[in-house]
Order: sequence, then structure tokens, then C-alpha cells
Amino acid sequence: MSKKPKACPADERHMLALQCTWDISELAQAVTRMADEAAADGDVAAEALLRCYGVRIATLNSQVMSYLDKETQVTAEHMHKAIFGRWKELEGAEA
Repeated sequence: MSKKPKACPADERHMLALQCTWDISELAQAVTRMADEAAADGDVAAEALLRCYGVRIATLNSQVMSYLDKETQVTAEHMHKAIFGRWKELEGAEA
């Protein structure tokens, strides 16, 4: 017989999310350094793609950290708009 997992209080979920995202900024920087290496090798396509990935990772991390910061007023809707712009609706949003 399997046990039901215990529900985590909101503060514990918040801390878990912060701990899971602590090194994402370093990851974005590493991807950008890879783009620099691709540029040095003359691989323009790989450089462009890696720079796009680096910026996207950094942007997502920034939004997640702002959303998790209890002192900011960032809502899920604000975060969604910053990440997706207008091209994708927030699921569950009113029409």
C-alpha cells in the first residue's frame, strides 16, 4: 500500500523553488560563453542560436526569481506576459 505524499506548506515550496533555480544564472552565462567560442570558430549559426538560448534562459530565470520574491508584486499573469508576450494566452484566463 503506497502512502500519499505529504503536502508542502507554501513556504517550503517557495524555498524548494529557490533552491532549484540557484544556478540558472550561471547556466545562462555558460551558454553565452559557448556562443563566444562558436563565434571564434566562425560558426555564425551556432553562435546565434546559443546567444538566443542564453538570453532566453536568463529572462526566464529573472521572471521566476521575481515571481518567487515575496516583496515584489509580480503575479502569474505579469510573469506570463513577460515570458510569452501576447502570442500565447494564459491558460485559465478569462477571454
